[in-house]
Amino acid sequence: MFIIKIVLAFLVGSFPTGYIVTKIFRRTDIRREGSGNIGATNVWRVVGKIPGMLVLFVDIFKGYLVVKYFVSQGTLSFLSPFVESLVLGFFVVLGHTFSIFLKFRGGKGVATTAGVLFALEPRIFTICFFIWIFIFLFFRYVSLASILTAVSLPIILLILARPFFYILFAVLLALLISYKHLPNIRRLILAQEPKFHFR
Repeated sequence: MFIIKIVLAFLVGSFPTGYIVTKIFRRTDIRREGSGNIGATNVWRVVGKIPGMLVLFVDIFKGYLVVKYFVSQGTLSFLSPFVESLVLGFFVVLGHTFSIFLKFRGGKGVATTAGVLFALEPRIFTICFFIWIFIFLFFRYVSLASILTAVSLPIILLILARPFFYILFAVLLALLISYKHLPNIRRLILAQEPKFHFR
């Protein structure tokens, strides 16, 4: 049963929100537009504010849905509910970043991670949200804010003395999100990364 839930979590994460929303609003393939990413930032830049916000909301909801409603309570699982939440949370983000519906191409995992964190522990989500906002408003780079927030998550959990598996989960997510942002990191180093402007 737990394996089935892992597969379902991956499938939910794999739902290609940005690809579908762009097809509906513009009838084009978002993977061939802008940065080529299917995430909310690229959809916002290429298609517009409303489609971008819609993608952001759905991608966040994917993570929240899996952690909030897929986890067994009581003795229905061989894992504790919290550890099961971490495992399923990781797989829904993994599904988003390597979508089975797009030949294992996907987003960068930030929005779905936000949904997972909000379902796991709203306090940690809030801390990360304010870190992201501060970095973004100061530098105006979505990618930089996302990378630094992801990297700060394990440190925050360590400072707050959260359990080992929670910290391990955060380290894996930080590595995954950083890996998906490698092209952005290169552009940041070369001062070629575009800043985000509201329109």
